[in-house]
Amino acid sequence: MTTPHVFCMEGTAHSVAAVRPDGSDRYDLVLKDEDTGGRFSLVDMVLDPTFDSSPGHSHHEHSETFYVIAGQIEWIVEDEARLMGPGDLVFIPPYAHHIARAVGDEQVRMLMIWEPAGWEVGMIESAGLTAEQRADEEFMADFRLRNDTYL
Repeated sequence: MTTPHVFCMEGTAHSVAAVRPDGSDRYDLVLKDEDTGGRFSLVDMVLDPTFDSSPGHSHHEHSETFYVIAGQIEWIVEDEARLMGPGDLVFIPPYAHHIARAVGDEQVRMLMIWEPAGWEVGMIESAGLTAEQRADEEFMADFRLRNDTYL
């Protein structure tokens, strides 16, 4: 069976304010698993100027590609650091440890491709986590494992 084509018009993506409990970052799920037959997910993300993913993480089953549209962000992949701005791109293969930090006082906007698809499942779940769940180390370790995220 072939995957049908998809049009996603401005403002129609499923929006998730997640990762940080204050909802200061926005993730618009432009293409999800079911849209691409599991091939990849496409996310339009807007990160607060205070965004910092330290201490970083890796994925064993997924690669990530980030294309910067606005703002500046420092990426550290393995031991290599780069300050990136509009028009810059980073591809992060499986197992590569990575950290991202917004730089400056403006939001960072990027397109992210997660391959194969599935990143959005964890983001949607993350948006509904309670403060108690976020504070529960055992729960969060299981959550990260289910979402292919390794510290």
